[in-house]
Amino acid sequence: MSILIKSRSAEALTRKPAENTAKVDVNEKKEAKWTELHHAYYIGNEEEAKDLINKGADLDARGMEGYTPRLLGITNGTIISKRDELSAYEISFLSHKVLANWLNLEGRVSIDGTKVRLERFYSNFMFLEIADSLKAFREDSLFSKFRLGNKAEKLEQALREAYDAKRSDKEIVRKIKNGELVFIASGWKMHTITLCFMNGYLAICNRGGGKYDPTITAFKIDPANMTEDLLFVMTKFVKDKEAFQAYSYIYEYLPEKFLASTDNLCKLFKTIAPSPQKSENCALASVKAAVRFAWAMLLKDEPDQQTLAHAREETKFLGSIKTAARLVCAKLHKNKSDKQTLAYAREETKLFTDFSAMRVFQEFIRTHILQCHVLSRSAKLSFEAKKSRFEKTYSKHEENLQGNLVSLP
Repeated sequence: MSILIKSRSAEALTRKPAENTAKVDVNEKKEAKWTELHHAYYIGNEEEAKDLINKGADLDARGMEGYTPRLLGITNGTIISKRDELSAYEISFLSHKVLANWLNLEGRVSIDGTKVRLERFYSNFMFLEIADSLKAFREDSLFSKFRLGNKAEKLEQALREAYDAKRSDKEIVRKIKNGELVFIASGWKMHTITLCFMNGYLAICNRGGGKYDPTITAFKIDPANMTEDLLFVMTKFVKDKEAFQAYSYIYEYLPEKFLASTDNLCKLFKTIAPSPQKSENCALASVKAAVRFAWAMLLKDEPDQQTLAHAREETKFLGSIKTAARLVCAKLHKNKSDKQTLAYAREETKLFTDFSAMRVFQEFIRTHILQCHVLSRSAKLSFEAKKSRFEKTYSKHEENLQGNLVSLP
């Protein structure tokens, strides 16, 4: 497949400081209701951001979908603000978005007078979110029962690196060539997928954008063929493409350039691929699928069917502690055939996911109990109704999960 790719050097990857900002309104809103400060935070131009702030740019200006400059920076990993630098509105925005994505909620809520869409969160933020959940999971006593052990540190580190939008392209290429674990956010218009590289394998993790059957498509590749130009294709080049155009780049062009093939392990990954996403939470859903792939690859140098089964079980364990404890006590130390262990690994990955949902829910409640008093009166009045809605939805989510657990002998 022959495709002409525009050189990275021709791509404007940074913006120059706005000219003559002193003569114009630095808070003028243009496309998407963004100010110049929104753009600076979005692309990570700290020099321009400081210059605009010094000239009176409003850090709290809300653009389309309620994003402030700081929210754009923190969700995309470009200019990362500390939690104590965020306003009550921004903290509320993030907690609503994250919780809604974990619980497959859709619709809009009013936060401090601004309508915010619950679904859709096309950003690197979910890498950080799952890394934080994994950190909390590792500190739980139940984690000692799992096979991943200290290798979880490598997984957490790779997730945090993927969140950092300013990580070096050269370093990404070097790690992939060396067979190290690397996550890359990719996708096209209105959809996000995650690519995962490790030990000479590539996994395309896509749980809702056209070609998502299976949701994990694995290839054996020649990592020596990795280049910065290919990284450009995976990220910036396909970003604004229509879905039908992006498929050919992601599913055909990349495998061709990597001299890809499908061995037995690639076929086995189809058997533990998670189900398609249930709502517009593609960023989170695809990262969860990528974590399942990475977990299996970390468990064993040459993963087999049993390894993949363990990976599925263990990543499901990032879930409700009650469900996790029940699974550990009942099933963890039993001997299983390959087929039984395959189901076992699938369960653990799902529980890993549900642990995150519970952690996020608890953080949401804690945050809003602390922050509610500084929000507007309308936000205060709606808080209890929203809190009740989330509690009800989470209970239903947990019941469904428990009802769908694979019954293992």
